[in-house]
Amino acid sequence: ASIAAAAPAHPTLASMVAADVAAGVAATRGSSARNLHRVGLALSFLADLLARLAADPGLPLRAAAGAAYAGSLATCHTGLLRAGVRAALYLLPDRAAFMASLGETDASASEAAGRLVPALRGVVARVEALYSGAPAMPVSEVKWIPKSKKEEAAAG
Repeated sequence: ASIAAAAPAHPTLASMVAADVAAGVAATRGSSARNLHRVGLALSFLADLLARLAADPGLPLRAAAGAAYAGSLATCHTGLLRAGVRAALYLLPDRAAFMASLGETDASASEAAGRLVPALRGVVARVEALYSGAPAMPVSEVKWIPKSKKEEAAAG
């Protein structure tokens, strides 16, 4: 169930995760606990990306994003997905274009990151704490690339 759908039955995220753990579905695809875990990884990625960009004004966006991905979202992705992300990193704009698209400069973004990164890390730590005693979260189920209709027809 989505986190929003589970919210009426659980007044806190802790009770939602505990209910999924008790039901034995915390690590099951689509469970609220697993979905929340993925949200935590996404927030961790964002915090790491912003921290890296703020710490080193000369660091290319691709390098910052790649390192942030490796330390967060990559942990729940299969090799196939990680390879896709590595390839997609080459499609990122350069750092200056990225900052301009946000309406920021390195200085203004660094100032904002100084406030946002500690808050994000605090949220991530609280989310991670909900999983003590929970089963390990599995990687994504994507193990292959589906064939196109044309490829399926050719394979006959």
